[in-house]
Amino acid sequence: MPLNLLDPALSAAHLSATLAAHPPRASLPPADDPAWTEAFSRPLLAPLRDQLVRRALDELDSPAPVLDDALYRDFAATGVRLRFEKRYFERRRRLARFALASLVLGDSAPPALHAAFQDAMAAILDEPSWALPAHVKDASGRDPRLIDLFVAQTCDLLAELLCVFKAQLPLGFRGRLLARLRTEVFPAFIEGDFFWRSITNNWNAVCHQGVLGAALALEDDVSILVPLLLRAREGLPRFLEGFGPDGACSEGPAYWDFGFGAFTRLDEQLETRSAGALSLFADAPLMRLIAGYAPALSLAGGRVVNFSDCASETLLRPYTLARLAHALAHPACRDQALANYARIRAEGFDFDDQRTDLAGLLRLFLHAPAMLSEVLPTAPDAAFPSLGLWVARGRDSSGHLWEIAAKAGHNDEHHNHNDIGSFIVSLDGTPLVTEIGRPEYTRDFFSPRRYEFLAARSLGHSLPVVNGHEQAAGRAHEGRLLRAETDMPCVTFEADLAPAYPPAADLASLLRRLVLDKAAGSITWTDEIELRSPGTIESALITHADTVEFLSADQIRLSRDGHALILRVLSGPLRWRRVEPHDYRGHNGEAASCRRLVLAAADGTPLRSAHTTIRITAS
Repeated sequence: MPLNLLDPALSAAHLSATLAAHPPRASLPPADDPAWTEAFSRPLLAPLRDQLVRRALDELDSPAPVLDDALYRDFAATGVRLRFEKRYFERRRRLARFALASLVLGDSAPPALHAAFQDAMAAILDEPSWALPAHVKDASGRDPRLIDLFVAQTCDLLAELLCVFKAQLPLGFRGRLLARLRTEVFPAFIEGDFFWRSITNNWNAVCHQGVLGAALALEDDVSILVPLLLRAREGLPRFLEGFGPDGACSEGPAYWDFGFGAFTRLDEQLETRSAGALSLFADAPLMRLIAGYAPALSLAGGRVVNFSDCASETLLRPYTLARLAHALAHPACRDQALANYARIRAEGFDFDDQRTDLAGLLRLFLHAPAMLSEVLPTAPDAAFPSLGLWVARGRDSSGHLWEIAAKAGHNDEHHNHNDIGSFIVSLDGTPLVTEIGRPEYTRDFFSPRRYEFLAARSLGHSLPVVNGHEQAAGRAHEGRLLRAETDMPCVTFEADLAPAYPPAADLASLLRRLVLDKAAGSITWTDEIELRSPGTIESALITHADTVEFLSADQIRLSRDGHALILRVLSGPLRWRRVEPHDYRGHNGEAASCRRLVLAAADGTPLRSAHTTIRITAS
């Protein structure tokens, strides 16, 4: 039975003896291992393999993006992240493509590919600072002793490359990386008082994993390695405290994929180095609950429930799910891994959406199944009371797949949006009632101005505005989950939203109820709003539909990609009054827009109460 690294009873002496018995070893096989030949010969990902190799060969003569002094200083001067980060991550993606193409082609690779691979790796080894300027306090944008997410990931990336290509890379590369780790990164990890040690979000796991993963793969001096692991034992438990007792993650599925995915990789690296004697999963029942969270929030069409800063089209990394399925004997992770591999087979893989994750791309091939079943089970309904989160799905008598999710929670969650009571609806994998999710990250978005951004404020969610007031930020502004039924023919979500609003809204009560009748193929949406004195009440729905048609004040039709919903007001004083177009910037800086469909009383009539029921059906 392996011992859990996070167990305080595990002594330094036992840890030292265990690691001394096992030399450094990466969790990826070396380049000449037959496992690579087998992985790349599987037909499932052959088109992806060929696409990546072609792209790597096509860009052999193109210059790598340059990171100069001006670019390092740009964020301090402008608050814009993307100009630096696009080049920074492209340098790492190029390295990943050259490395993977070299693995695929082996001895038949052209000499220019090996040269490009080595040049790309040398260029990253030569970068004066691996931290993003957005995370650096100095106006120079550089701090070689700072450990942020991408310092950690760069350490892990280079270390695993050195292990995989040990026989192909110059010996000097290993010495240069080890020297930098031992003089800058490892001492800073042990001595530095980094904020991410004591927080409960993804930074904690990713920063620990990247540095420790590099150490476990390369470091043969146990007197260096053991203090690193003991220091990690102080901070990693805080990461796990960020999950509810039901395994819920307020950061959402995308950051679960990033943070808990890093934690899962660190477990793999630790077990590999210790030959199974050490683990992060041993005797830890919470791991199964955390593992089940993201599959429960996965939707058809390669999408996820995307409350907070999460993109709806997030495709959870199937190799993380496959690792969890194996390590924890977890059927939901196994099924979701297969579903996500099937999605990649059908739609391909966006290499440019990756950042530093070469090791992830390699694992994508290593863990790919030889074949896929054509029929995969639909995930069951799920409720996570610690987060006030509910997901329900079912097929109606016409064969349509309905998926709905809603949340209560509070307005001081990780990557928080003021979104208590918001909901999403998808029909046959097409999202029609939607969330903006993750916008462009700028300095202002992570400042007191956060709730001026449409994505984070209530106005950008399917929520009421009462007496001109949106929801307020802060832990005190919360929703009380009243019902979250699952796995019945007709299921109900109900929450009290009133505490999420400021006192000036003058709310006496605000109840939201959503009922999915699976066989009938309908959702009944009811808001019961009571004010202390007459005032203005409006509600709204956010959509990224291609077309919005007003059929009457009682009915509106949304359509996207050939799928459509009818939203019909059944009762109450509110009717469909207007469509508001709203522009924003997507996560990669692209121009984006959504529409806010507004329900209001005629002529702004003051109301003391508004009990409104809307039926949503397929069109």
